[in-house]
Amino acid sequence: MRAAVVTIDDDFSEKLLGLDLDFHEDASGTLDFDEVRELEFKPNPYRVPAFGYAKSTYWYRLLLRNVSDQDRSLYLELEVSWIDQFSLFMLENGQWIRRDAGVSTLLKDRELPNNRATHRLDLPARSETTFYLRVASSDTILLPMHLHSAESFPEHLRMKELLYGIFAGIMAVAAFYGLVFFVYTYNKAYLYYFLNTLSWLVMFAAWDGYVQEFIFHDNYVWNKRFNVIMISSSLIWGALFTSKILETASYSRRLNQIVKGWVAIQALIALLVLVLPYPIMMQASATVALVFPVLLAATSIAAIRQRLPIARNYLVSWIFPIVGVGLFNGMVVGIIPGHPLFVYSLHFTVLIQSLFLSFLLSYHLREATQNASVLKVSVEAAGLAHTALMKNDLNPEYFQLAYRYRPCEESGGDVFSCLADPRGSFSYVVVGDVSGHGITAAIISSAFTGALNAAVKGLYETTLSLDESCRKVMNDVNQVMCDYFARTNHFASAVLVGIDHRSGEAIYINAGHRNIFLKNGPRVSALLRGGSLMGLQHGCNLTPVRLTLTKNDMLLLFTDGLVENDFGVSQKGRSDVIVNSLKTHADPEAVLESIWQGIVNQHSGDHFDDDMTLLVIKLTSLQNAA
Repeated sequence: MRAAVVTIDDDFSEKLLGLDLDFHEDASGTLDFDEVRELEFKPNPYRVPAFGYAKSTYWYRLLLRNVSDQDRSLYLELEVSWIDQFSLFMLENGQWIRRDAGVSTLLKDRELPNNRATHRLDLPARSETTFYLRVASSDTILLPMHLHSAESFPEHLRMKELLYGIFAGIMAVAAFYGLVFFVYTYNKAYLYYFLNTLSWLVMFAAWDGYVQEFIFHDNYVWNKRFNVIMISSSLIWGALFTSKILETASYSRRLNQIVKGWVAIQALIALLVLVLPYPIMMQASATVALVFPVLLAATSIAAIRQRLPIARNYLVSWIFPIVGVGLFNGMVVGIIPGHPLFVYSLHFTVLIQSLFLSFLLSYHLREATQNASVLKVSVEAAGLAHTALMKNDLNPEYFQLAYRYRPCEESGGDVFSCLADPRGSFSYVVVGDVSGHGITAAIISSAFTGALNAAVKGLYETTLSLDESCRKVMNDVNQVMCDYFARTNHFASAVLVGIDHRSGEAIYINAGHRNIFLKNGPRVSALLRGGSLMGLQHGCNLTPVRLTLTKNDMLLLFTDGLVENDFGVSQKGRSDVIVNSLKTHADPEAVLESIWQGIVNQHSGDHFDDDMTLLVIKLTSLQNAA
């Protein structure tokens, strides 16, 4: 048996060849044309011949009968562009001649300047002509072959370029869409989407022959290896985009590491194709790529369980290209009957996914913008509440105060309060630092300050001494912090100085905080005293230190950001700046400005790793003296 003869009449326009072909498989790839002509051919059973990654060479025989009264010219086009060799053997002037096309044939040596392998077939009037085709490739062998009349072929080429232009244009716009979102938000998920979509577009351009036509031209090595590089690139950026948009790192460290490992494997394949044989690396790339749907499904399902709003729709968007890959690969291995539309199934499904994702990313950006607006309001409200509770109730007849507070974010965990005892004889200066940064620390520090204010206002018992009052205030605040620590794991350090402005007697209590500095006359000393952090245990271990202050003495209190942030000044150098500023200046504001200039302003950037609070208080007179 042999395939039917293809009849060419006056009405012939276009035909998909497949069932009209006879074929012979040369497993060794060594047979020449004369040998093959003597061998048995059998009818091809597929509308689109497909043999996967086969090492064999395939020969096809095509019989055309021109029943018209005119000579006819036809064009045989192979509608994929990655086949290495697509050679035509035809009888001309009594001699068999060979014409070559395919990736391994130089563009200048091809009969027709088409990025797809194409041959012209000349048929005399009222004749029957036999043609032979030889096909061999290091890529998957998929052979959708169309026969066009001379009249219909130019229109076919115009339609092909128009459709591909629409496809490439939509993909380019989708990629640019992601780039605009990235520039607007600096969210890396949108950058990965841009690179993923761009990689898809370039990969298809390589598959469809445009990279060979416009970039690498006759460089066979790069025309082949570039395919593997772009497949790996599209999968790398696709995996990173998936992990970032689904926020995998925030809830599954193991899954995030798996994604990174898979990305590393793809990157290794892209590098190894530069040194190892192309067929091996192409098959390795295609095999590893089959793991991607599993990785995608696992990541999306994990995100769905975390109730991430975008997760379900994101998983749906990837169903399209997965179906496209399934149709394409199913046709290649013979599971699905070959069809011309399936050749472009991946093109079409990736295009649908890109459009779907563009709308999905618009929704994601809108949600993120709304959430950011809500968060901004929350941060501003927390910062307002935080700073509103910081008080200075000291009597200006006895005290002069200068302070500066700078959070490392919109709000922070540093606190300070200068409070007057309701009994009229004592005043309290407190500087504290709640663990952490940002809005959470600001909320808890507001609770700390609120508890401190309430504790001081509750001091109505006249028999309590300054020492006992200071202990009670610190213990009351500690109880509140213990409740917060049990729920949030946030604790605080603090330092309190209680002052009796009748006699100058002072009590200094340190709860795990930095030391303070005392200027007494010309002498400046650091007051060192340890104590347990607030919130860790209900019975805090605090040891009061008794001081006696005289007129014009100054106290300097600060949080650890002043000495731990990276300013380019050593910690010893910072201590020297503090001591020298206290020695040099008699005005609290001048002291503060000198320290700020000598330490903080040495930093050239705007970002700090920790909040900073600096407070300088001066005893200007005593109540009895007044």
